[in-house]
Amino acid sequence: MKKILLLLPLLLLFSFTTYKPTIYLVPMGNISNRDVELSAKELNKFYSFNVVVLPRSEVPKSTKVNGLKKYNANKILEYLNSKYSKYNGKVLGLTDVDICTDRELNGKLYHNWGIFGLGSMSGKPCVVSVNRLGKNHSNDMVKVVVHEIGHTLGIPHCRTNIKCLMNDAKGKGSQVKNELLWICNDCKKKIKY
Repeated sequence: MKKILLLLPLLLLFSFTTYKPTIYLVPMGNISNRDVELSAKELNKFYSFNVVVLPRSEVPKSTKVNGLKKYNANKILEYLNSKYSKYNGKVLGLTDVDICTDRELNGKLYHNWGIFGLGSMSGKPCVVSVNRLGKNHSNDMVKVVVHEIGHTLGIPHCRTNIKCLMNDAKGKGSQVKNELLWICNDCKKKIKY
């Protein structure tokens, strides 16, 4: 009995020190398995979190924008938040469909602005689409995936370092290409799981 009582604190200490947060990756639509596997591997490497790939899900028809070949990213976030509410971790929807949101730039509001991804600030879900990233999109996709998970971890857009991955791309692929797969120290300090 004494041995068990002595081992119990060690087991508890070990269980707390080995805990790693989890990101649940949901393949949506016709996203390739290659993109899913690369995203899972790079998320694990970048954040040192567990990454669990869940079964493929369709992009809900209810998220499609009437009259356009685009899907509302905010509605996809609501869907992910609702469907995976019991999962204790972050949820990333990875898709090939064109996603959009309303966006204000330079004082002008643009409706159904096409985007690479959208993350819920300090929330559970985010969504990333490869649709606007082009054919050879692997590097850019990884940057966008890490960026959007960063938002769920509480990191806003960076205003400190132009090379920081947490900069706002403002819909420009050139911004994504110019960023490093790196988060500046100011942004790292803001991470909250």
